[in-house]
Amino acid sequence: ILAHLRDRKRWSAVLYVLGLLSKVSVVPLPFVFLLLDWHRGRDFRRSLKDQAWLFLVAAVFVVIAFMGKTRGIASLSFGDTLLLAIQSAWFYPWKLIVPVSLSILYPPSASHAPVILSAIASIIACALVAWAVRKKIDAVSLAAGWYLLFLLPSFASFVRAGRVSVAVDHYAYLAILAPIALIVLLIDRLAKGRKTYAVIIACLSV
Repeated sequence: ILAHLRDRKRWSAVLYVLGLLSKVSVVPLPFVFLLLDWHRGRDFRRSLKDQAWLFLVAAVFVVIAFMGKTRGIASLSFGDTLLLAIQSAWFYPWKLIVPVSLSILYPPSASHAPVILSAIASIIACALVAWAVRKKIDAVSLAAGWYLLFLLPSFASFVRAGRVSVAVDHYAYLAILAPIALIVLLIDRLAKGRKTYAVIIACLSV
């Protein structure tokens, strides 16, 4: 990402391939590059042309990854996958804010409907807030896109070792950078002196 932002295309490409060889969850990175270029006001067609072969590389790794996930995907219907994706999308930010009852796997709640409805309501509320502050904090749309793009690969992995799991913490490592960056940006906007920074950081630490 840093290589891309500094217009070192070859380095960003090489590092992207190495990332894929390490963990296929970085596969959405070309889309994130497009998102970053859009946010920086760059021409979309030129950006798409620059990332064209990265999309081809990504497609190859996606095919390989799906070959290994066929059984897990087939065992869930589209409706179940969609409901789990909605719950998962809200689950990770909530655990970031309230990191309690952490676990290796998180089975779906017995009271499935209330959890899904509360997740939908929370996502809608966040979307409305993001829309309201989009002009003052233009990074909100970038952060939302970043978060969803990096979370997408995890939606194909709800079945692990024959068990359904709403979330697995390490799937969110790249996606969760977006809300963290927004929190940092908000602190930077609010804090106007070292004392304010100290108070905010102390509260966050607690």
